[in-house]
Amino acid sequence: MDAIIRHIIDIDSRASIILTGTEERINEAQREAKETIEKMKKDVLTEAELKSRELYDSALEEAQRSAEVIKEESKKEVQHIEEKFAVIRESLEEKIFIQIIEGNI
Repeated sequence: MDAIIRHIIDIDSRASIILTGTEERINEAQREAKETIEKMKKDVLTEAELKSRELYDSALEEAQRSAEVIKEESKKEVQHIEEKFAVIRESLEEKIFIQIIEGNI
């Protein structure tokens, strides 16, 4: 009978050791899974940040190109207006001068 009790205690002890080992493995697996998930989150966020930076830089570059085109078009338009004004300036000055002399202004 004593041998049976010792055998039961031995089995119980081994079961306890196995249970503890299993719990430790489960805890370790959970910890590793959490670490993997956190790393994946960081990787995804880093990649998203890089892509958003690329999109922002691309949009900014496009806006700068558009601004340069508008600036050049505006310069050409101003130059065209100045050229037109230069052509009629002298005749306008004469007309204004005559109107001043005649008292029409």
